[in-house]
Amino acid sequence: MADVELPHDLEVIVDSSDLAEALVKAFVNADAATRQHIVDTLGDRSRNRRP
Repeated sequence: MADVELPHDLEVIVDSSDLAEALVKAFVNADAATRQHIVDTLGDRSRNRRP
């Protein structure tokens, strides 16, 4: 069976490719909502890493 990439929620940043796309959308296209989503996602992840 061939590897098929499953679609994922475009609002969820799961890897560096998603982050790159979100950064372009946020800063090149001046999308404030995406910019805030990046900040929220990175903040959540940093809080979850702390013991």
